Amino acid sequence: MGLQRFKFYIHVYSFFLIISVLKISNAVFTFQCPVQSHWKLRAETYCGLGKSYFCLYDKNEQNFTEFCRDADDFDAPGQKLIVAGSSKGTLQGTDCDGNFYQPYKFLSSGNSRCVYKRSDCSEEGQVVYRNGTEKNDRSCRCDYTRGYDFVTRPNHQCLCVPSKEDCSCYHKTCPNKYILSPEYECLNENKWKLNFNCDSISTVVLSKDSGITSTDNSSFRYHIIAYRNTPRVAVLVVFMLILSVSSK
Repeated sequence: MGLQRFKFYIHVYSFFLIISVLKISNAVFTFQCPVQSHWKLRAETYCGLGKSYFCLYDKNEQNFTEFCRDADDFDAPGQKLIVAGSSKGTLQGTDCDGNFYQPYKFLSSGNSRCVYKRSDCSEEGQVVYRNGTEKNDRSCRCDYTRGYDFVTRPNHQCLCVPSKEDCSCYHKTCPNKYILSPEYECLNENKWKLNFNCDSISTVVLSKDSGITSTDNSSFRYHIIAYRNTPRVAVLVVFMLILSVSSK
């Protein structure tokens, strides 16, 4: 009886061991499309001359598949091609994956996904300004609430696109009782302006390596001063309007 039970346990253990090995093998050996440097070689080997090599994601099989056709295919900017049916079925366009973008027409030759990865805006002092789209990269700015300014002034006063220009930030020191404005100017805290050309940072997205939480004292002090001085400016404007009306 004991020997039979032992054999039973051995069979159960062997079964689960085989299942585990199969799962690991499937994860390790899942087919991936060739990188661009190997694309031409794979195309010649798999399809031969006169045929176009495709390697695209199959949404039904939920993995990448390769096949040959008579001619390349393409889709609009912001899109990539996927297999909608069988490997010889319909191809359709779909949006780029969340962290990628395609600024120009997608061509099946040499590509299996959208070509560019969006910038992280995670270097020292950087915060995300706009998250980007399927056609455009993410834009960053330097976090003026913590005293950061651009090392090199970008093409746009308020933002910077890392894929097109240098977006490095540095810690700018303002004189005593001066704070850095949304336009990266040191302004006297008692002469704060009501409006700026650049948007205020209301929700600070800190860089991953900053080690500073969203309740950082310097950022908190900045907002306290800014909002404290806004009513002063508003009162002054109203007062000036009253004087102008009275004089008439």
